Amino acid sequence: MVENKEDNKTLSADEIALYDRQIRLWGIDAQTRIRSSKILIVNLSYVGVEIVKNLMLSGIGQLTIWDSSVVCEEDLDGNFFVNETHLGKLKAEASFNKIKDLNSRVKLNVITTELDMSDNDFFQKFDLIIGTELIKTNIVKLNGITRNLNIPFYSTGLHGLFGYIFVDLINYQSSLKIPKNFNNTYNKLGEIDSAREIVKMNQLKENDEILDEIIFSNNYKPFEDVINLQNLKLNEVYTTKRKLKKITPSLPIILTLFDYPLNKEKIDDVDIEFKDLQAKNLKTIEILKLNLKNDDEYLKILSKQAFCQFAPVSAILGGAVAQDVIQFLSGKNCFNNFVILDGIKSEMPIYIL
Repeated sequence: MVENKEDNKTLSADEIALYDRQIRLWGIDAQTRIRSSKILIVNLSYVGVEIVKNLMLSGIGQLTIWDSSVVCEEDLDGNFFVNETHLGKLKAEASFNKIKDLNSRVKLNVITTELDMSDNDFFQKFDLIIGTELIKTNIVKLNGITRNLNIPFYSTGLHGLFGYIFVDLINYQSSLKIPKNFNNTYNKLGEIDSAREIVKMNQLKENDEILDEIIFSNNYKPFEDVINLQNLKLNEVYTTKRKLKKITPSLPIILTLFDYPLNKEKIDDVDIEFKDLQAKNLKTIEILKLNLKNDDEYLKILSKQAFCQFAPVSAILGGAVAQDVIQFLSGKNCFNNFVILDGIKSEMPIYIL
């Protein structure tokens, strides 16, 4: 482990000046919570690199990166913390200095041993854990650990022009402040949908403005439940034709891809037969009871791009993950619970699965 030692502390005058813009955006209390947070990122993938960059610049208290892989040619296209001189070296250690240069105030650690899912004492040190480019079994295992320890969890990965974000904040209470004269659709206590309910409404005054504060209770599912397609009851969530139209062809395909193995050592060798993906995706659609047909255009693209990492797409996806983490640390509304980045249509629908 490489470690940079720096005492964790509340915001100093220098930090208030450094993070002035952020404090203006989400407040000094939120920045203080960000400054005291301890986050673990598993895998310094393309999207992992972007998340690291954004969290370092946000001023979190401690960031630990767990990656046992070495720098390869592919990393040079999407990891701006390494260059040709680092080829064959441990990726996390090679990236350490440039990551640290982003914000010397953040306590930065890197771990280069193999991922050990049995050490609960290690995981419970963190306030939040993010996994990137993990295979399905490891997402299930890691999310099981975070659930047992009551730690919020994110998992994200790329498929060329597509990507996904899974979020499990377990049971999370968030707030939304709306100007008094604004058209507020959250005007009564009770259930909004299967994942959210309004539990409290307050009125307060900030900067001479009267605000309505809405307190939400947000319930999340573990990843194991999300990939158990037989038990997903989307027809109970998307109850109208208008809501059903929000389910795009990319959703069943991304869910189907979780059943394919990923060899991170030989990403260029990923080869998924179009007809095989077509057949498996049709089965997913039938299990989910969706009024969709196989989209051959999407299937052809994803059969060629599955598990591939594109730097421009990782910048968007990594930015979205980091922003949602900041939302969580600030007590604001967050993704619940599955997001798909569709680079063809330039959209990011959020699904309650």
